Amino acid sequence: MMNAPDDLSVDGTSTADLSLRAVRIRLGLSLRSVAARAGVDPAQLSRIERGESQLTVDVLYRLATALELHVLVRELEPHLPRKR
Repeated sequence: MMNAPDDLSVDGTSTADLSLRAVRIRLGLSLRSVAARAGVDPAQLSRIERGESQLTVDVLYRLATALELHVLVRELEPHLPRKR
């Protein structure tokens, strides 16, 4: 993963956004394939990776699931909205 301060990198992109992109690239996955796996519009994922869109817990959970980040998935589960 990329080394960056805890809150923001030099250009203002959050470390979560940078990390998602770094993981996706490290796994050799295209933006479109991850977006499809997560049920997210590719344009939205691109904006998230560039720090131009807010990242909700639900979207982060779906992206973590798509990238098979099991520890992050478990950490996020208690914070997801309850389905009725």
